[in-house]
Amino acid sequence: FQHVAFTISLVVMALAMMALFGTIIILPLLLQKALHLPALTVGLILLPGGLVMGVLGPVVGRLYDRVGPRPLMLPASVVVAGVFWLLSTIQPDTPWWFVVASHVAMSASFAFMFTPLFTIALGSLPKQLYTHGSAIVGTVQQLAGALGTAVFVTVFAAQSEAMQASGASVESSLLYGSHLAFLGAGAVWTLAIVATGFLRTPEPSEELPHVH
Repeated sequence: FQHVAFTISLVVMALAMMALFGTIIILPLLLQKALHLPALTVGLILLPGGLVMGVLGPVVGRLYDRVGPRPLMLPASVVVAGVFWLLSTIQPDTPWWFVVASHVAMSASFAFMFTPLFTIALGSLPKQLYTHGSAIVGTVQQLAGALGTAVFVTVFAAQSEAMQASGASVESSLLYGSHLAFLGAGAVWTLAIVATGFLRTPEPSEELPHVH
């Protein structure tokens, strides 16, 4: 953790994993319980985002080699913040394509962030620390994903229950809880936007081969 680039990369990666896992837990619940969409439809709505993230992996790796991390990560982090705001506006009459477009935009943005983050995190370490760095990165991913799920679900459930206790309908309560969860995530995500501005390509003498 004495290597600043490694630490910053870990922080951004943790925030990204929290946002990703929190979203993929809350969004299906919202679509099924508040918008009353069948499970198959919800799966099909979320499928394009996963495909886009997988397809963009090699593309982002090549772009990283050409332009470095900042031109990829800064716009992507801003888009993620925008998607959080869009998701906080979902209503019962929101069309399915709006959710698809929002989820695809978020997935594509994370694809533009994860490859540079992995490369910077490991590439900023001396060779003798590569294995330790890789283990730490993997651990942070798992812990951040679990934490993101717990935080998102807690905010979502608590606010939904409070709203329902005041006499609101189940649908309105679920929407209210999800809106607060997404807005809260967007507020925390501003830290990631700021942090990405401090990341740079590791020095050639220390750089690990790029993760494509």
